[in-house]
Amino acid sequence: MAKWRVFSLDVWGNEEDGYDVNDRRQVGAIDLKYKAFSDNQLLKALVDAGIATMEPKDKNHIFIDGGEDYISIDYRGKPVFQLEKE
Repeated sequence: MAKWRVFSLDVWGNEEDGYDVNDRRQVGAIDLKYKAFSDNQLLKALVDAGIATMEPKDKNHIFIDGGEDYISIDYRGKPVFQLEKE
């Protein structure tokens, strides 16, 4: 099992010019049972922890990227969360 610290992002910018992260703050942590997990399992863990809310239609606008120790989540091109493995 892996524990991930979750950070909410304060960003400046716009869709046309791009976004810059101005600040971030830790809003919680989630445990993921498997070393390899799907995007759906990650999103479900965020919702179950009360960190994020999501409507079914939102899934089409979410982009998840990262590696073994770091994950970024964008919604409609705007960065919203960063996760770091503990």
